[in-house]
Amino acid sequence: MEPHTRFVCAGDDLATVMHIPLADALAASPVTILDIAGRSLTLQPPKGSIISPGSVLKCPGEGMPMAEEPSKRGDLYVKFEVFWPVGVDVSPAEAETLRAILSRGKTEMPPNVHDKAEERASAGTETLALEPGLEVEFGSSEPEPAPMLCAQQ
Repeated sequence: MEPHTRFVCAGDDLATVMHIPLADALAASPVTILDIAGRSLTLQPPKGSIISPGSVLKCPGEGMPMAEEPSKRGDLYVKFEVFWPVGVDVSPAEAETLRAILSRGKTEMPPNVHDKAEERASAGTETLALEPGLEVEFGSSEPEPAPMLCAQQ
């Protein structure tokens, strides 16, 4: 049996990945997906929220029919991958507006390996001017999950 091109299956539940641009993530714009049967579903994230990269929305009852009770369905989980725009310049005023808006929320981050840098900066620091357009790709630290097969495709 071939893996499905859009979904992975875990029991009665389905999972898929949705790629969205940063602007839609910040505005929590509705997104439309095709379910496993080809039906169009519009997902509306909670108003006023931000879709974080890697966040998952649960769509109750949109998965596969349950083996023991086919009239009920499992859930559909949609994981969001957020893509940043390329080639966008912002003015200093726009940058400050963005900083003010985005600083209102709580930022959850892993421990910073450079935590002591600001303490040491008082002894003098070198400022480097960065050139736009330079992109370095690092390898993914997470292994790709093996595709799951869904018996009821």
